Amino acid sequence: DDFDMEDIILPPQVERTRKGRASQRKVDEEEQAQTVQKGETKEDKQLREEAKKTKVPGSQTIYARTWGCSHNSSDTEFMLGQLVEHGYAVTDKWDEADAYLLNSCTVKNPSEGKLYNLIGKAQDTGKPVVVSGCVPQGDKRNKKWMGLSVIGTEEIQHVNYVFDEAFKGNTVHVFNEG
Repeated sequence: DDFDMEDIILPPQVERTRKGRASQRKVDEEEQAQTVQKGETKEDKQLREEAKKTKVPGSQTIYARTWGCSHNSSDTEFMLGQLVEHGYAVTDKWDEADAYLLNSCTVKNPSEGKLYNLIGKAQDTGKPVVVSGCVPQGDKRNKKWMGLSVIGTEEIQHVNYVFDEAFKGNTVHVFNEG
């Protein structure tokens, strides 16, 4: 199945219509308590929680933030789809995340400044941080990447590997040197 970003991170009380537009629907409290991963049941959520306790890669929840152009948004959507297919859940709530994916852009300096601020906030949680996009691609040897996992713009297909390693306590830098 192909995933769109809306399929992955829409709150459970929102569903897609046949034409692809989001629409509100009434749900009971039990449905609202379920995770935002599409199609996950209460039992699936319990299994995910048990797997988190054992630190099994692929069982955690990822928060993603994107800055920049539509290409960056598309890259984030692709990476989130890969992560969900690998077993990760995605959340739009900062505090629910077990790790952070920050996809950056160099088109506007304020975006880069926001990236560095959010990196600091994420590092303060002690949780894994993965940075992707054209900011790290354009400055691969930046000392700000120390202690972070980084994915170059042409290597986003390796997002599962990078998060798996990050949850094992490793940092990985994946760039196309060509």
